[in-house]
Amino acid sequence: MKYDSEFSHKYAANLKSITEQAARLFSSAFGIDDLEIAEQFAAIFMATLDGFAIQQILHTIPEDDTSYTDTMLDFFKTCVYST
Repeated sequence: MKYDSEFSHKYAANLKSITEQAARLFSSAFGIDDLEIAEQFAAIFMATLDGFAIQQILHTIPEDDTSYTDTMLDFFKTCVYST
């Protein structure tokens, strides 16, 4: 995909919108007043979800093992509450 293609711009705009929406949810759910920090958490969280999806597609982690989800959520709660 070319960086300056129409598809690239549309994808980037959609991703930015999703990140901003997720940041607002993080801000509201965890009481994060700094929107920039909330956006950073949202971007990291989304990248983590993407990574898990790729690993499941490649069958490197079991699809039905919820312990990964529990660990990830515990990790993010700890990170958010420590800021």
